[in-house]
Amino acid sequence: MSIPVRTMPKEKRRGFSGRHIITQSLPAAEAVNRFITGNGTLLLRMTGSPESELVELDHEELQAPQWKNPPKAPLMADHLELIRRKMLDGEYKKAAELADMAASQGGTPPYFNSNPSHPAFLLSVKQPVESADEYLQTLDMTKGEIRVHWEEDGIFERRMFCSRADSCAVLLLTAPEGRLNARIQGIFPELHYEREGWESNDIPSDRHGNWDCIAEAPKVTVCHEEERILFDGVYEYERGGFAGAVVAEITDGHISVDNAGLRIEGATKALLIMSAERFTDPALPVSSRSLAEKLSALPRSYDTLLKRHCSIHTPIFERLSVDLGGDEEDYLLSTTELKQKQFLSQEMVPAYMEAMVDMGRFFLLADCGKFPPIFGHVNVNINHQISGGNIGNLPEMMESFFRWIEGQLPDARENARRILGTRGFFIACHPDEESGNLFHFNEFYPHEYWISSSGWCLQPFLEHFYCTGDRTFLKERVLPLYAELALLYEDFLTVRDKDGYRMFIPSYSPENFPDNLPCMQVINATMDIQVAREVLTTLLTWGKAADFGTPEERTRWETLLKELPPYRFGSHGELKEWAWDAFEERFDHRHASHLYGCYPGDEVQPDLTPELYRASMIANRMRALGNESCHGVMHRAQAAARLKDAWLVQKLLRFTMEAGYVTDAFTTVHNPYRKNIFPDGQGALPTVLLESLIYSRPGVIELLPALPEGSFRHGCLKGMASRSFAEITEFTWDLDAGHYRLSLRSLADQELLLRAPGFEERKICLAAGQEAAVEW
Repeated sequence: MSIPVRTMPKEKRRGFSGRHIITQSLPAAEAVNRFITGNGTLLLRMTGSPESELVELDHEELQAPQWKNPPKAPLMADHLELIRRKMLDGEYKKAAELADMAASQGGTPPYFNSNPSHPAFLLSVKQPVESADEYLQTLDMTKGEIRVHWEEDGIFERRMFCSRADSCAVLLLTAPEGRLNARIQGIFPELHYEREGWESNDIPSDRHGNWDCIAEAPKVTVCHEEERILFDGVYEYERGGFAGAVVAEITDGHISVDNAGLRIEGATKALLIMSAERFTDPALPVSSRSLAEKLSALPRSYDTLLKRHCSIHTPIFERLSVDLGGDEEDYLLSTTELKQKQFLSQEMVPAYMEAMVDMGRFFLLADCGKFPPIFGHVNVNINHQISGGNIGNLPEMMESFFRWIEGQLPDARENARRILGTRGFFIACHPDEESGNLFHFNEFYPHEYWISSSGWCLQPFLEHFYCTGDRTFLKERVLPLYAELALLYEDFLTVRDKDGYRMFIPSYSPENFPDNLPCMQVINATMDIQVAREVLTTLLTWGKAADFGTPEERTRWETLLKELPPYRFGSHGELKEWAWDAFEERFDHRHASHLYGCYPGDEVQPDLTPELYRASMIANRMRALGNESCHGVMHRAQAAARLKDAWLVQKLLRFTMEAGYVTDAFTTVHNPYRKNIFPDGQGALPTVLLESLIYSRPGVIELLPALPEGSFRHGCLKGMASRSFAEITEFTWDLDAGHYRLSLRSLADQELLLRAPGFEERKICLAAGQEAAVEW
């Protein structure tokens, strides 16, 4: 930081800070600490101090292509029987090597990565500032607005947001009368997609989780004209390109163009409206000039544009609110100060937890457009990132995920045919905006045999039905997918063990291997069994309720369900990660895939499967952290909430919020204190808290099943979508007084079993649309 910056004292922050607003008391010197705002398609962020700021605009579809057409899934189904024979003979290493060889012979060798994403453009904003007093930067999540404030013989501000109404980003610079003097330069950044070796973990990954890619940066021209900046980019391999534009309007003063970009002198305000668009057909390009014309037609009023945006954004964000009974003064603390208070507290700081719940939901509003967040793999990354969308009452954001998965089905069907030789579909572990082709695998990460990816990706569809009661969605978009996936199981599960049970061979429990066998391509991963059980049980339960499926199909589903292998239990009573006696457990690993039945599945509950419930709780407590990846911590925490393990929920929540996973922007990183933003924790933290406050499944609502021990003794939750065809309009609790009050609105004709700690169960009967309030 090259100029003195003095933060605004806490006592002066009223009017700037507050509930649903997070605050930074100093400029973001590093990219990882930038506040981010977006409208799903566009993301806007800013780095730097008042005299030199860098504004970045991202567009969700911008990727540098590595090829004219993406690789197909490996054509290797003809080798499956030989691979299986080697595994049954105990030659696991040779079987894995054979799989890679078969893939190479089939035209898709291992080690491909997705195309890397890149920004649309950067804006360098420089102005003469000698010192900045009363500095404060805020993100108001109710509006999606970032605001930067400082004083130097008057008030200077930056205000910015991405409009959901007008498909643009807006930046307003203000200064005391006639004192806005700035140079604004458009930049397309240098892109470096390759790095040497795998030792460094400090190089940021892109939003696909890529570190190494072979891609040519697009050829981009930048043109500065009076009151506008134009960007035109062309990709390699005749893959189209993109356009970006910025239009500027000032109040008072003068604007001109020189070699350094736009030059603003003697102004009071400068309004910048910007956007970017992707085109795929080189014969039908989008020009920056036509984009600039569209932006120029928008109202030249920041307040008008913000009001139009808020009319859409604010009601969605405000559907759900969480009050955990905190100190009102804590809402004036900066993010750094809140983290410091949490470090020194014996309990969880309510304002901090509330802010992380808000940020998890705001992240989905900012990042879900044509595509959901695509940071890393499905299941272990992406599905944790979107996990709070259903119960967090964000159906619009979940629709991004549903459309993305449905759009992959043609590729996923080809994956199943080429790799396994089966019907049905096989969702790739690492799909992107371009395709659902499965080409991200190798001997050490055999994702080509991770068949449970598909079922885990369908689980949010099923949960959406539970949260909305939408029978049309169930019959037209859920059950047909489950029925098609059942075909894959029918065709794949053809090998039987000595007891007649179907065998999952090859099988894969990401990304772990047995302690006595350093090979990940093995037999009967417990997660595979759990996901298959869920697929078949869903078809049998809800297919019957929706009159879906023929008698012949139901017979096949019932038979297959009975023939799935039983779970195995270890010497401590724990659920084993592999249901194959030859394999020994390897407990120190970041994933806990065998807890799928606890979360996101719902097979494991004390009133349904008491033995399995106890074994799963022991397995979760026995798990070590491996390399401490945040998504692993989050999965264990989500499972702990479903298992009603309040002690472990508190332990894992505090570890996440205190041990370096949370940046000063309240975003999250993949590993503690790293600089590669990965929002697994950001998307999953709301899930953990909400599931700890209310457990629900069709027919059951349970209050405070896993409230973190010693924290949040009283509070109020409004607007949660329960997984029991009911909306929680309001739930208040006071543990010191022993009082609970639940108000809900039923979305179906149903009988609900209600549970509250320390009280007997109650049953209530409700009609669709009926509201009810119950007190204990």
